Amino acid sequence: RRSADVPLPADSVRAIAARLAEHAGLELPAWVVDARAAARIAQLGDTPDGYVERLDGARGVAELSALIEAVRVGESRLFRHRAQLAALTDAIAPALRARGVRALRVWSAGCAAGEEPYTLAIVLAAALPGCAIAITATDISAEALAQARAARYPRAQLAHVPPAYHDRLRVDGDDVVVDPAIAALVRFERANLLDGASPRGCDLVWCRNVLIYFTADARRRAIARVVAATAPGGCVFVGYSESLRDVDGLEPVRAGDATYYVRRAPEALARPPTTPPPIAGGALDAIAARG
Repeated sequence: RRSADVPLPADSVRAIAARLAEHAGLELPAWVVDARAAARIAQLGDTPDGYVERLDGARGVAELSALIEAVRVGESRLFRHRAQLAALTDAIAPALRARGVRALRVWSAGCAAGEEPYTLAIVLAAALPGCAIAITATDISAEALAQARAARYPRAQLAHVPPAYHDRLRVDGDDVVVDPAIAALVRFERANLLDGASPRGCDLVWCRNVLIYFTADARRRAIARVVAATAPGGCVFVGYSESLRDVDGLEPVRAGDATYYVRRAPEALARPPTTPPPIAGGALDAIAARG
């Protein structure tokens, strides 16, 4: 039986990566393919060559789907990344309230089992009463999206939720269930960040710990899609180990212990950047002054 700790031959990694790209549009770094496929091969008791043959066989599509589930494995829970949520409540929401914004479009990209979009819905509904909030949450994993639509999580996750928001979650035995009014703010769609349709005109894009799993070229394309989805003046949040500082059209803003990025209006792109950068014509043009 092959050990999951033994690296796969380079030609096997390339072959598996090519099939993932063809099947799902995923362009993953070699180390991700190696680690996840090696674990899957060990679980099946297969060999690298045999696994590639399996992918090309009658049940190849089913196995590719299983491998995608293995690739997406990662920790997620309600109310993670408190510093970024604080930036949302302490900097962005007040600016929106001051402008009298009555509708907000949000994209949660790579939403996994739904913890992040539901957290956003809970926080934004409390911070912006009376505002029409519409969150589109996308992920490539059908299994994760099925979990997300159930809006049900282990009761232990309640420990991570500030008491002020507990009324948005209902305890049901060993689970907590998202309040139906909150769940109704989120629409889940199966989509890959690299292809297919993506939202447009978003005031907020939440794309955490997704870009790190792409190759350099795929990362550039994904970032371009994120920028295109963001309305002028809109905000983009990425993971702590991810950075958009060198991306044209985005300006970093510091709020407390978090950094997010504001999309400049088209007319601002033709001007040399200043400090703080001008943010013209957008819903969040007052935010940079708080950085």
